[in-house]
Amino acid sequence: MRARMRRGVRVVLGAGVMIVLGVSGLSAWEADPRAFVQLAKKAKAEKPSKSSASTVDPKTYWNDTTWAVDWTPISGPKGKASPIKDIVSFEQGRVTSKHLSAKGYPTTNFSARIGDDGVPIWETMQTNENQDVVFWRGELHGEALRGIVSQKPVKGASEDYALAGQRVANPPKTAPSAAAPATKATASTTAASSSHK
Repeated sequence: MRARMRRGVRVVLGAGVMIVLGVSGLSAWEADPRAFVQLAKKAKAEKPSKSSASTVDPKTYWNDTTWAVDWTPISGPKGKASPIKDIVSFEQGRVTSKHLSAKGYPTTNFSARIGDDGVPIWETMQTNENQDVVFWRGELHGEALRGIVSQKPVKGASEDYALAGQRVANPPKTAPSAAAPATKATASTTAASSSHK
């Protein structure tokens, strides 16, 4: 513990924390310097450690989720372009964009991490058969997905988009069209059997 006085302000260094005391704090320091040492130790102990955040696999924030997102142009060709509507799905460490799938970009792996501020982040790069590249970076803010998408075509100008969206209910594992005819058949069978009674 080290203390020094400069222009009526005392600076206390100890336990990895610096405490600056104004003139009003001097009397408290002089009365019980151990209280400030305990305060510094408590502040250091309450600081979250990076190792505790790393025990959770960051992909768990993303896997088995589907997002309705808008790509809003922030660079690229001039003119007022409307946002691109997209559905982005994460499953088993892979990500799919409905919009990019239609343009020849396959499902791809993604990496995930927890940022210094505790925000879950995912990133990936996709390449189509023409060797055009798309870079993605997204962050989870509450229930919202925010990020950036950069398209880097082999020929032509690069385009950057702000990405914003909300989580949507995941689609059912079975196709809804298969269940619909069975429901109709059941309803018509029930109506036919009741008319024969």
